[in-house]
Amino acid sequence: MSWGPVLPAGPDFRPEAERGAAALAAHQLLGGNQLPGRWAGRSSFVVLETGFGLGHNFLATWAAWQQDARRCDRLVYLGITRHPPAPAELHHAHAGTPLAVLASRLPQCSPWPTPDLHCLGFDGGRVRLLLACGDVAQVLPELVAQVDAFYLVAYESSPTPGTWGPRALRSLHRLAAPGATLAACALPTELCQGLQAAGFELSQASGQPHQPAITLARFAPRVLAQPPPGRQPLRLASPQRPKVAVIGAGLAGAAVARALAGQGVAVQVFDRQPAAAGETSGNAGGLFHGIVHGHDGPHARWLRAAALHTERVLRPLIEAGRVPGNLAGLLRGEQALSAGGMAALLQRQGLPAGYAQARADALPGGGSAWFYPGGGWVAPAALCAAWLADAGIQPHYRTAVLGLQTAAGRWRLLGAENHCLAEVDAVVLCNAADAARLAGGAGWPLQTLRGQTTLLPAATPGLPVLPWLSIPIADGGY
Repeated sequence: MSWGPVLPAGPDFRPEAERGAAALAAHQLLGGNQLPGRWAGRSSFVVLETGFGLGHNFLATWAAWQQDARRCDRLVYLGITRHPPAPAELHHAHAGTPLAVLASRLPQCSPWPTPDLHCLGFDGGRVRLLLACGDVAQVLPELVAQVDAFYLVAYESSPTPGTWGPRALRSLHRLAAPGATLAACALPTELCQGLQAAGFELSQASGQPHQPAITLARFAPRVLAQPPPGRQPLRLASPQRPKVAVIGAGLAGAAVARALAGQGVAVQVFDRQPAAAGETSGNAGGLFHGIVHGHDGPHARWLRAAALHTERVLRPLIEAGRVPGNLAGLLRGEQALSAGGMAALLQRQGLPAGYAQARADALPGGGSAWFYPGGGWVAPAALCAAWLADAGIQPHYRTAVLGLQTAAGRWRLLGAENHCLAEVDAVVLCNAADAARLAGGAGWPLQTLRGQTTLLPAATPGLPVLPWLSIPIADGGY
């Protein structure tokens, strides 16, 4: 099911409304959830807000986290919005407010208004904003999280069964961490009943002068159902700083290692090759781009969100000269639709021109193509080296892992003559076709396909001058 299309809203820019929003966040949402006290000493803390609006509550929470000497190591903020604000709206809304300095950083990484889950990082990745652009009733059932504090906000959609009524609130039972709390403006009876059905104990707090009354809740279900196996937390022998081994230093391994290190995990990367990228990511160039699909379901949304995140991650590396590449866009041929049909699909899904455009006669032999402005190419080996240079990652090259053993809830990596290379809490296999050997012959339906690239010098005799080759082109293949 698609969350879209996502359309911009017309927010209220009155100064008194902006001051009121900041005061409301401090009194109702942070105070109602006993913040910042509850995140003290925690490795991570997760907040979910049902109406992101112009980001007032996120900014207030971020500011409280920055100012708290006992803050958690990492703050994860899940925000849901039907109408993501444009950069100009954010700048206008927060100019002259107490949170203007933090607010000035939002427009710099504001995502395109597409119906996706956008991942934005601040303060060196210690603060993560996951912004889900869609209706609350559609987004909540698809989220996977362990939320410590809920901000129940209805800035964007009225609290009716068609938007986020009692039925939608039942999803909070699945998302709530043990002892989770909730705060909201005084809720009507039907929403209170929905929260009670989800396992929350409710209470009311009187408002301060010029502030509304507050509905408070604490997650205390009579029966706490166990999550399915794929969503149970990993029980670690070293919970203070988990240790993970990543086998394979190609694109997959380097990306996984970087992501884990960003979460405070101690990561060791093993590869039998002499340097980063190994044999799976040794091509001179790799392409990246978005996708447009007629059925804008989870698969299409996942690929689109990945493409948008890839652009945000690669742009500073390419612009700083750390990694060779280009972000001037990419063309991909369209086999089934005409240019008019492509344009109609973009309009129906509400996808912005900054993400995808329909172009007629764009390919060398004619034919329509999608143009992705945020697409391009990057040098895989250099990208892997840049990712593996991050703090918290210890690479081991020319080191072959020949086997795995479990002992006392931990994993042992074995080298030649059963020498123990490392003992860790978890292992991630990113070693391409060799993963099946270490996985113990699970019988998965895997196939091995080897990629290849042909390189031609621009001065090759007889090679025509092709103006299209200033940017990458993809069609039925690459």
